[in-house]
Amino acid sequence: MSDNDIKKSYERSAQRMRGDQQTFAASLTKEDYNDPALHEDIHERISIDYTNIDKMSDMEEVHRWQ
Repeated sequence: MSDNDIKKSYERSAQRMRGDQQTFAASLTKEDYNDPALHEDIHERISIDYTNIDKMSDMEEVHRWQ
């Protein structure tokens, strides 16, 4: 199977599944990747307050629940 055949297969799959003429990967932006080199600016724009995140229960409580 050639590279061109694989590409056509993906395009046909995308069209059948969603009616699109493109694959899912075609709509990804740099922010969708986990590579910091691609989305360095996102860390400047988004701030997360880690103190408001619910913490996991201590192990004694987990064992009581089980």
